[in-house]
Amino acid sequence: MRKRLIITNAIMVFLSMLILLSISVYTISNVNYNNKSKELKNYLWLVEEIYVGDNTSEVIHIFSETDKNIRITFIDVKTGMIIADTNGITDSDDHSNRLEIKSLGKVFKRYSNTLKIDMMYVAAINEANGVYIRISIPSSSITPVVENYIVVGLVSMLLILGISLSIMWPINKEVLKPLNEVVYKMRLITGNPDFTNSDSIEEISYNIDQISDLLKSQIGETMREKEKVEYVINSISQGMIVIDSTEKIIMVNDYVSSLLKVSKSAIIDKNYIYAIRDVSLQEEVRKALTGQEFKSLDIHVGKNTYYASITKVENKVILLLSDVTTFRNIEIMKREFFANASHELKSPLTSIIGYQQMINEGIIEDVEEIKSATTKTIREANRMNNIIIEMLELSKLESNLNFNIEEIQVSAIVNEVISSLEPKIKEKNITITTNLDPLNVNISNDHLFMLVKNIVDNAIKYNIENGSVDISLKNNILSIKDTGIGISSKDQSRVFERFYRVDKAKSKESGGTGLGLAIVKHICNIYNYDLELTSSLNKGTAIKIRFVK
Repeated sequence: MRKRLIITNAIMVFLSMLILLSISVYTISNVNYNNKSKELKNYLWLVEEIYVGDNTSEVIHIFSETDKNIRITFIDVKTGMIIADTNGITDSDDHSNRLEIKSLGKVFKRYSNTLKIDMMYVAAINEANGVYIRISIPSSSITPVVENYIVVGLVSMLLILGISLSIMWPINKEVLKPLNEVVYKMRLITGNPDFTNSDSIEEISYNIDQISDLLKSQIGETMREKEKVEYVINSISQGMIVIDSTEKIIMVNDYVSSLLKVSKSAIIDKNYIYAIRDVSLQEEVRKALTGQEFKSLDIHVGKNTYYASITKVENKVILLLSDVTTFRNIEIMKREFFANASHELKSPLTSIIGYQQMINEGIIEDVEEIKSATTKTIREANRMNNIIIEMLELSKLESNLNFNIEEIQVSAIVNEVISSLEPKIKEKNITITTNLDPLNVNISNDHLFMLVKNIVDNAIKYNIENGSVDISLKNNILSIKDTGIGISSKDQSRVFERFYRVDKAKSKESGGTGLGLAIVKHICNIYNYDLELTSSLNKGTAIKIRFVK
């Protein structure tokens, strides 16, 4: 194998030098050609200077004596025939179509039919005497120089090749030593140290292939295990951040990358404060890393709330982020709901108990006063009953139970609602005008009834005496507009909240619960209806619902 390597190297050296020689020969040939071309043009210039028209023989004689290889030819411009020639050649051929005649001043190389050899030609015109002057020399005059160079080059190549072989032979063995050492170290890495030094590239190559296959197998197995771990980590619906003892992040999953809107590479190997911006959480992580007592806590990222669970494993801290926004919002809503509900129920219940205690204890003895107190008690009981009923309705809507969906004509429900509210309409002398196009929607009958009734009921409750309510249904939009007290701009964003009332005194007087518009909004959310409210104080309110067919 060593011989083969040396021979291969020798051949490479020989080919390299052969290419160099070929390039050199080509270059020298071009240089000689260019020199000969200049020489031809110089001869042509001299002939032009000497020739005066009647000294043809003299000119030919002078240059023939100077160089036997130079051929001077005088050609008649009109006929193209040779007038005189250095070699004494005359023929009747028309030479005006020759390349050197067509392109005066340019050097051409071509085969001469007359002399039967390759020649170099250049020509000029002497207009005063009506002749072409042509100078030519054999191109073979360049060849000896090139041949000599080739011979010298080949001899030099053989000498260099011999020297190269004598140098490469002893060096080759030393070259293989580092390779053997590398192969041995590679085998140690793979756990297979059995190896004997070799002076054969083929054996070393075979050993390297074996090591490569083993490493590929081990790397492949490692990558498969890594992919499994990454798949599991990236599949969990929690953010995971692993921090080492140097406070650097060594692992994050896709959830964290999406949550923080940064690539993994932007935070890996960075201090944990690059990813954790919450000061309280930073402090707890620091405590965990330094062996102090720590605790898990809630953090806020944008509009969402995350529960940050901290775990210490050996010298690393694992941080799990769980989205608890919905749970925390539900807890807040529950607290607010119970606080508002207890407050709303406490007021009528206090009135009922107060009136009944005054009657029971004889504080009120007059029949008319007792009748008035009883009437107020009944009104407060009805109000409390309405609150409880609407709370239950809202609770049903929020429970996302399966509703009986059917195709219902909206105009029929509107008319049904108007009929059910007829006593209230007559009590305040409200004028109801309707302009209803036919429209069927897929919805629960009870939901559509509650939706329309709560809006129309508010339009009546908070309207002025002798006011009006305009109800229209056009292009999938139900519009209910009243001439009531209106809603200020600061209150418009909150009127759909539970138990929120713009005018608490008027709402209490009219029996309002503060849940009607909250129910309306929830129904619209369930069916993806667009809900729009516009209002101005003392000018009335308009509510529009865009149905989705």
